[in-house]
Amino acid sequence: RELDLSWNKLSSLAPTLFADLVNLKSLNLSYNKLKKLDARLFSNLCNLEQLLLIDNPMRKIKRGTLSGLAKLIDFQVGHNKLKINSIDFHPEATVTVSQLKPKSKNQHSGWLCFGLTFCIYMYLFFCVGLCCFKRLSV
Repeated sequence: RELDLSWNKLSSLAPTLFADLVNLKSLNLSYNKLKKLDARLFSNLCNLEQLLLIDNPMRKIKRGTLSGLAKLIDFQVGHNKLKINSIDFHPEATVTVSQLKPKSKNQHSGWLCFGLTFCIYMYLFFCVGLCCFKRLSV
């Protein structure tokens, strides 16, 4: 019912790859190298509820590629250069789309910023503490 193909360096998928997986509920194709998807790729996935395409170098999805996914609820395409308004979903699908902005080359990790901030606070705490200690010892 779930298929996770993330982190496999996939650059293309055969149009009939998922043809026999009609009971599939969740498909994760995140963190691959997919630039395009064949319009027939998801045509038999009538029970698919979750589709994850996070961090693939896609710019667009062909019209009709997702239009057969009537039960799709969760569509995640973070860190892509995709234009969401050009995607046509099934009219009966109640889809929540999650799209984060593409990572910039200058973007710093949250942990790095936290670490630097922590070091600055510790330095200031140490200096203030040292100054107070000198005053008390005089």
